[in-house]
Amino acid sequence: MSFVVYSKEWVIADKTAIEAGYVNDPDDSGGATNFGITEAVAIANKKLWSRHGFNGDMKLMPKSLAIDIYATCYWDKMRLTDIHTRLPMLADKLFDFGINAGTAAAGKALQRLLNVSNMKGTHFKDLVVDGGIGNNTIIALDAYIAQRGNKGLKVLLTGLLCMQGSHYVLSAENKEKNESFYFGWMSHRVYDDMMEYTAKL
Repeated sequence: MSFVVYSKEWVIADKTAIEAGYVNDPDDSGGATNFGITEAVAIANKKLWSRHGFNGDMKLMPKSLAIDIYATCYWDKMRLTDIHTRLPMLADKLFDFGINAGTAAAGKALQRLLNVSNMKGTHFKDLVVDGGIGNNTIIALDAYIAQRGNKGLKVLLTGLLCMQGSHYVLSAENKEKNESFYFGWMSHRVYDDMMEYTAKL
């Protein structure tokens, strides 16, 4: 089965399209956003502005800048090219989780899932759950795959979907205004992806 649609370029373009449009919802803690990029994230990447002719007006953010930020600060930061070689859908899901909930939340979810899958440390050492997907996390992932194989990857992907869903429940419980987004998060980012992955795996 071909997984061409889950290339880095496809994943970033797909999520950018989903997030398209300027939004400044009073219930959204991220404030003004465009293509899913918050104003705070845009400011943190001010060094990229001149490359895309951006002047800081979130309403006028070019799509090319959003794609550049997604590639650099999310895909590359989370080592998703490495993860993509193991299972493209796992990279897709980590990217989606990361751009919506933060790279640390997505990384911690992966690390926690690997830690509870290491058979009390006999298959590989516990990871420090710091949210940073580095060499140790990739090594642990490879050790997990060596033990569990292709079905293990599918189980890991399922676990990540569960962790993402749990994150949204906690977000809505801890901050009532997030109830405005809960159904959409669970519907589009968990349920729809689960159905898509199940059909293709």
